[in-house]
Amino acid sequence: GESGYVASEGFPNLYPPSKECIWTITVPEGQTVSLSFRVFDLELHPSCRYDALEVFAGSGTSGQRLGRFCGTFRPAPVVAPGNQVTLRMTADEGTGGRGFLLWYSGRATSGTDVPSVPCPKQYRRTGTLQSNFCASNLVVTGTVKSMVRGPGEGLTVTVSLSGVYKTGGLDLPSSPTDTSLKFYVPCRQMPPMKKGAKYLLMGQVEANRGPVLPPDSFTVLYRPNQDQILNNLSKRKCPSQPAPAA
Repeated sequence: GESGYVASEGFPNLYPPSKECIWTITVPEGQTVSLSFRVFDLELHPSCRYDALEVFAGSGTSGQRLGRFCGTFRPAPVVAPGNQVTLRMTADEGTGGRGFLLWYSGRATSGTDVPSVPCPKQYRRTGTLQSNFCASNLVVTGTVKSMVRGPGEGLTVTVSLSGVYKTGGLDLPSSPTDTSLKFYVPCRQMPPMKKGAKYLLMGQVEANRGPVLPPDSFTVLYRPNQDQILNNLSKRKCPSQPAPAA
């Protein structure tokens, strides 16, 4: 169908333990699938080791993985490259949460242009390290190796990773020796970065653009004491994210 709701088993009550559930969503040919999460409450783990919802492009779980999610923060909207996506939810034997409720819809293919982002006149970093840690699904430390213009009006920034604290569903090792990651920065110099400098980067992993550093992302020069703070934050449960106003 063109749109509808999908919910985990038992929703809005607790989902059952020791289960694997798979859904395949198909919208009309010529459209792409867009997923918008309305409720999300799965057992939290830094790498979603216990309970998780995975999203794959196409029919089945052998296609490109578009995301792997857990915790109580609603994931950012997911847009698949085609007219099918597959959801796989796994739960271990422990007690979980309410699960998820999402709205899927088909939308006309708009080509490969990079969406434009309104850029503020000044870079402003708001919130605390903890609040931004919870609001971001990708948290890493690393050294900027290159900054190249494009795609669109933004930059592609390649970072040599030294620490990984939240993966955003990417397959990143916890000890990322010789691992690089490319971020898309929609607004040049927002956040401000320099080649050769080491940073703490808090961003998002988006289905259509991959790792992204939005213009208000929490990006600061790296300090050694941040490692212990980030390790502690990764072990805590983030507070529930408030639902948007109707």
